[in-house]
Amino acid sequence: MWQVDKYISHRLLVFVNNCLRRILCTYWPEKVSNVDLWKCCGEMPIDQQIKRHKWNWIGHRLLRDPDHILRQALEWNPQGKRRRGHPKQTWRQTITAEVKAVRMTWSEVKREAHCRSE
Repeated sequence: MWQVDKYISHRLLVFVNNCLRRILCTYWPEKVSNVDLWKCCGEMPIDQQIKRHKWNWIGHRLLRDPDHILRQALEWNPQGKRRRGHPKQTWRQTITAEVKAVRMTWSEVKREAHCRSE
């Protein structure tokens, strides 16, 4: 999976906002905040959209059989050192950080994935 850091998220947000402003024909002298721009278009910030899609994907993968390769990939934790130039964090580590931010554990996330109403 593609890891989205702050820089990439910010660049995507700038690009999407520019596209929305062009669609609405809102140009420089008119000051429209980003929040008003998103409300007018019925959108939410791109980083929230990415996070929502990522967690939907994770939920679907956790519903698979425990022997399925994608489910095993979510559970896998690589050992050892990374080569120079590679990301210091794995995709799983970013997920774990997001889980901790909402004060949950990985086992709670797996349990909630089986409850489709939530």
